[in-house]
Amino acid sequence: MVTRRSQDGVAISSSSQPALMAQMLEQVDVRAGMAVLEIGTGTGYNAALLGRLAGPAGAVLTVDVDPAVTGPARRHLAGAGASNVEVVTGDGWEPETDATFDRIEVTVGVWDLSPAWLALLEPGGVLVAPLWLRAGQQASIAFRRANGRLESTSVRPCGFMRMRGPGAGEPTYLQVGSWTVALDHTGPERVRALAALLDTDSSVQRVPVLQRGWFTPIALGEPDAVNLFADGPTGPVVRSGILQVEPPGLAVVETKPPAADVIRSFGDDEARRRLVDLLQTAPALDPSQLAVSALPTGEDVDSDGAVATLIRPNFTFVVRR
Repeated sequence: MVTRRSQDGVAISSSSQPALMAQMLEQVDVRAGMAVLEIGTGTGYNAALLGRLAGPAGAVLTVDVDPAVTGPARRHLAGAGASNVEVVTGDGWEPETDATFDRIEVTVGVWDLSPAWLALLEPGGVLVAPLWLRAGQQASIAFRRANGRLESTSVRPCGFMRMRGPGAGEPTYLQVGSWTVALDHTGPERVRALAALLDTDSSVQRVPVLQRGWFTPIALGEPDAVNLFADGPTGPVVRSGILQVEPPGLAVVETKPPAADVIRSFGDDEARRRLVDLLQTAPALDPSQLAVSALPTGEDVDSDGAVATLIRPNFTFVVRR
């Protein structure tokens, strides 16, 4: 539920789906008496739940960059009697606090992790964050701190608005006509090629009903992976597949009505052949089957057997199944 928009109408703050809130609260596993840091205050509702889990002996600090968000959140929390929750207006990427925390929950989408969060997390503590993997694939990952690195204890698919500021990373979402597009390389040549292809007629090929997680190995392994989202007459339209620049071609599986489980291809037929081959050879991979290690970028990485190695400015993420 969108709760705040920018001047140009872009959603910049929301209250998350309750089932997703519950999922992340299970992942972060707050116990009575714990100190908890929340990055991204929103309405204050999730902070109130964290405060209830931490109990009277615990404490929650929630940080948001937008005073138009933190002001109402303070009023909501006071009205709810959440006396163990403190709201601070500031940059959650680098919270200004001398405290350390047993649990950190990030409730905005991030492309990387902040070194400050690792420094603020107690040994054995848990950090939960919605991490952009590739091509619009996000996962809520619960990391446990051990020996200066982070190892996942659970991975769950999710979708979150991206953090504003340095944590947002590269601009991997863009608008092309009526489509919101998610891809990892948004150079002008690719964007022009995509816009031109979407203006052409498409051909359609039926495919068998796909298993959950069919796009995950493609997104993690294919630099040309792309996701497109739009509002259709009967609900959201989702297209996922391959965008190639030379020769220009776009092939996507449409997974929502009105034309579910078809390949829609534009331009050169090579893109369609590549996608068909991937559907036949890349086994479906449910995101919840993944294991993710995060270690400071620059350290030696053992990527043997990894599904993907994602090198970001602060952390390198090694993804295994």
